[in-house]
Amino acid sequence: MRMNLELSTARLIVYPSMGSIAREKEVEELFAARGIKACIDFLAGHPGMPTRILGFPLPSDPAKATELLCDLIRSVYGFDAETEIEFAYIELAPA
Repeated sequence: MRMNLELSTARLIVYPSMGSIAREKEVEELFAARGIKACIDFLAGHPGMPTRILGFPLPSDPAKATELLCDLIRSVYGFDAETEIEFAYIELAPA
């Protein structure tokens, strides 16, 4: 499972990995239940089998953002408290 976080223009956006229409629906429902709509929504990849890319804004409060991401990881992806998670930080040069 991969999840990308992007910090740009002082806004933190999460791009959850979808993988299936069912997972896409679960992700959208989790954010909708918290009153959050996708701020990024487009199709990428092969025209015959495009991948939907959704980006959701995260709360500016680090504790609230962390809580939301933990809810996402646990309820949508099925991770439990014992699951190890690896984080990687990659800084991209401005385009």
